[in-house]
Amino acid sequence: MIETSPSSESYTKPSPLDEARGHTSERGITLPTGAYMLQPDLPLTPEASHRIQELVSGLAKALVDDPEAVSVEVIPEAASTVLRLRVASTDIGKVIGKQGRTARSIRTILSAASMKMQHRFSLDIVEEGAGKSAHLESSGSPQD
Repeated sequence: MIETSPSSESYTKPSPLDEARGHTSERGITLPTGAYMLQPDLPLTPEASHRIQELVSGLAKALVDDPEAVSVEVIPEAASTVLRLRVASTDIGKVIGKQGRTARSIRTILSAASMKMQHRFSLDIVEEGAGKSAHLESSGSPQD
């Protein structure tokens, strides 16, 4: 009978070729090319904060009818940063989209940027003048 499940030792021993290329982790587990070990969230620099703010602002301005009413507030917290996107009350539906698909897409892009910057971001979408969140926060994070 042929055994189909590999032994646990085959996962912990990297091949000589992988070792030569430097594709091993601290535990000896072989990593695919281009993969990296996740690091803890790094502190956010002012330049990175501004770039993320401009990213979210640009996406929102491209979607709404009143781009002057779009503003993004950056709120640093202990281990993450909250981005509070404010839009005119007439444009809230355009930013959220049907069943929240547009908001989810913005958060997906934010999550990709989070991975690159190795810092956790979350997005709150707020109706201008209402002062009330239109959609609860969702994380974009390196660990997701």
